Amino acid sequence: MIQNPIKLILSYYFNLKASAFQGKGQFESAIECSMKAMKLSPKSKSILLSAYAVICDDFRRIKRYDEAIAHTKSAIKTFPEDESFY
Repeated sequence: MIQNPIKLILSYYFNLKASAFQGKGQFESAIECSMKAMKLSPKSKSILLSAYAVICDDFRRIKRYDEAIAHTKSAIKTFPEDESFY
């Protein structure tokens, strides 16, 4: 099944926006944008990898460790071959 191209474009937009927020130290906004990207494209590997990276890192940065651990476990379960989440 082919993904809706509008949703895919929006998910890339939210991933880029998350990176911009992360660069400005606005970690909660970055997490929010990454979660939106994941919801829009739940089957896109590149979207999910990028979103998980931001979410896991930024929850850790704002000291919300339980959420960082939960999302890291989810990332490992989804992408066990990707060493960046270990």
